[in-house]
Amino acid sequence: MYDQKVNAGGLQNPDEVDDFLYALNEAAVLGDAKDESLEGLQGKWYGCVGASVGVASGGPEVFTSPINVMDMPTIRVPPSVLSLCNAIQEQRKNLEFSILLKGNWTRDGFVVNGDDYIIPVQTVTVASVDYDADEIGRLMSEGYNCVLHSHPMNMKTFSGSDEDTINVNFDASILYCRGDLCDARVCISVVPRLKLRLPAVVEWLPMTGAIQGLDKITESSVSTKYTRRSYKWRYDDDVDEFGYRTYNWPIRKTDKNKRRKETKR
Repeated sequence: MYDQKVNAGGLQNPDEVDDFLYALNEAAVLGDAKDESLEGLQGKWYGCVGASVGVASGGPEVFTSPINVMDMPTIRVPPSVLSLCNAIQEQRKNLEFSILLKGNWTRDGFVVNGDDYIIPVQTVTVASVDYDADEIGRLMSEGYNCVLHSHPMNMKTFSGSDEDTINVNFDASILYCRGDLCDARVCISVVPRLKLRLPAVVEWLPMTGAIQGLDKITESSVSTKYTRRSYKWRYDDDVDEFGYRTYNWPIRKTDKNKRRKETKR
């Protein structure tokens, strides 16, 4: 319905458009851009995507762009991170723990690299994690911009202390509790000394690589009908040679109820 030739001009792909839009926004907010004036950026933009502004079948003038819009920020995590958390919590029962990971923003959200993690030096209790400030500063400078910590006592939301400390110092924060990644935040710098802290949802990254042996699973050509029935095991008082109580084959509850009625008669 619209003529959307967004690449007609100096910007050749969606990533270049994204970079340009960021620069344009920076110029608008700060009043100046690093390399070009606001007017120059605007001229470049309208010259590039002018064909995207048109009239829709007699309707009003519209403006389209290739920008992805997220109503809720998404943190995309590989399943290996959950396995790692489960293993750590198993070894440190009833204690909090924390790990740092690396991630980056893409058009699909904030993507975490599950293979690049580190367990920083930390002193923990059932309700707190204390880091070594010098080490954390060094690790952040090395690109560890995502923090994950646990709540072992079934508190599935960030505490007020979490919100005011770790959640505002990392680009992404994730909470682990009892086998699940149950809460998340992203923190986005807008201008110097101003950040937006936003709730986020966790999505699992799909498995990469081929599944070995998938061809061994075949669908039967025989149609089978299943009948849902309720059964209850009937135990005998006898004990077998291994010391276990023996039981007869299961009987349906309806049969048992029928026998009860006959007994009452």
